[in-house]
Amino acid sequence: MKKLVPTIRNPFLLLILAIFLFSSFKTEAQTKTLPWTFSTAWHWTDFYAVGKPVGEQITDAEWIGELYPAKFSIGRYLIPSLNIEASFAFQKFGQDSILLWKRLPQYLDDYLLLDKDKFYGNLDLELQYSFANGYILSEYSWFTPYIFGGIGATKMNGTIYFLLDYGVGVEAWFWEHLAFNFEAAYDYMPDYHDYMHYSLGLKGRFGAAKDTDKDGIPDKKDACPLMPGLPEFDGCPDTDGDGLVDTLDLCPDIPGPFEFRGCPDTDGDGLPDNIDECPKVPGPKESNGCPDTDGDGIPDKDDLCPNDPGPKETQGCPDRDGDGVPDKDDLCPDTPGPKELNGCPDTDGDGVLDKDDECPNDPGPVALNGCPDRDEDGVADIHDKCPDTPGPIENDGCPIIEQVVIQQIEEKLAFEADNIEFETGKYTIRNFSLPNLNNIIKIMLEYPATKYIIEGHTDNVGGDDLNLDLSQNRAFAIQQYFIDHGIDADRLTAIGYGESKPIDTNATVEGRAHNRRVEIHMLQKEE
Repeated sequence: MKKLVPTIRNPFLLLILAIFLFSSFKTEAQTKTLPWTFSTAWHWTDFYAVGKPVGEQITDAEWIGELYPAKFSIGRYLIPSLNIEASFAFQKFGQDSILLWKRLPQYLDDYLLLDKDKFYGNLDLELQYSFANGYILSEYSWFTPYIFGGIGATKMNGTIYFLLDYGVGVEAWFWEHLAFNFEAAYDYMPDYHDYMHYSLGLKGRFGAAKDTDKDGIPDKKDACPLMPGLPEFDGCPDTDGDGLVDTLDLCPDIPGPFEFRGCPDTDGDGLPDNIDECPKVPGPKESNGCPDTDGDGIPDKDDLCPNDPGPKETQGCPDRDGDGVPDKDDLCPDTPGPKELNGCPDTDGDGVLDKDDECPNDPGPVALNGCPDRDEDGVADIHDKCPDTPGPIENDGCPIIEQVVIQQIEEKLAFEADNIEFETGKYTIRNFSLPNLNNIIKIMLEYPATKYIIEGHTDNVGGDDLNLDLSQNRAFAIQQYFIDHGIDADRLTAIGYGESKPIDTNATVEGRAHNRRVEIHMLQKEE
């Protein structure tokens, strides 16, 4: 296809070259200080790009353009993110006619003709969203990309058409008042043929800026608009000349280093004088600049034990058990306790310190070393074998049993023991003997201060050693049954006598049956 004259193949190369040449420039221009803009640019139109991918729009474009600037714009800053701009552009077609199709190539029968040597022009009003708005890029950025959209009108073949346009642009500010500008846009005309347009040119900024403090820096760029200052500090003053502006200087009238926010450090301990409690004596930061000999974080002036490290709670004195009572005052320095008890614990709160309390978890009187005494007989429950029945100390807190009662107990024991039997030749208790054993247990529980001996006996059938072992094991079996049912082991003694203590003749069956027996006696009576 014949190119329209003049045709610029790829103006993107001009933009890339311009950005490369001026990327080292830094500008401080802001649209809020120079709110008005005026631009002039070369202008190209491409009717063939509509409906093509972006890559083809660049490589296969049929751009129609003039050899002189054909677009003029004027704009106004609104807010950091928004500008408004009005523009006028004109174009001339340089051949008899141009065959175009709408949007997609498949509509070949839907064409239009643009007359030769006829100018067309368009007028646009657009809103621009700038990315150099202080949120995405700095307002001081030399590189300012933006997007835009707006409304306009274009005149073609003597007819005016309404249009909507939207696109992207970029500015490269190589001077405070001047920048390269490039735009690419899509123009949508509901009643005619859509097209793409591009422009590349120069944009200038102008406008007067207010300077309230008369320091030569416009208020919009002045960080301290009410106080005269220096350009290197964005218009803020530095009274003491230490390189830190007064608004950030904690000591604005006394020079100091930047790391201390402008305050001096007289003793050189790394803590500025304004927060140093001992500004003329070096000390660590942890103790606010005051010396701390024992390194416990408490300055010597507040430390009761300046040579021995300790926590703040004890004013710098050591407290090994951490109970808040310093070791020098703690009667139990290795066991935590309340201050009112000089650092010793009293778990049950009975007034007897745990170190002296035989029953630290159960309150009791001082006289009984802190142990309870339920029956109040003067024998602590831990030593009282009858804790719910009063009895004299010499009888372990149990009441004295009369002799006649002792005799009755022995008779009951003999009766119940006479009915205990084992499997033949074994020490397995027969089940029918268990009720008798349980009756004996009741007697032992009723008189808890008593002790008992369990005797095992056999007849003379079998060897002496075998009979001795059998009698001992049978006595042990009875003892274990009592222990399993709640009788303390220290109240029981089990012994086997074998055939050494017969109570009847071994010459008869009946006599041998009498000799095979278990006897249970009260070993120690309550006196």
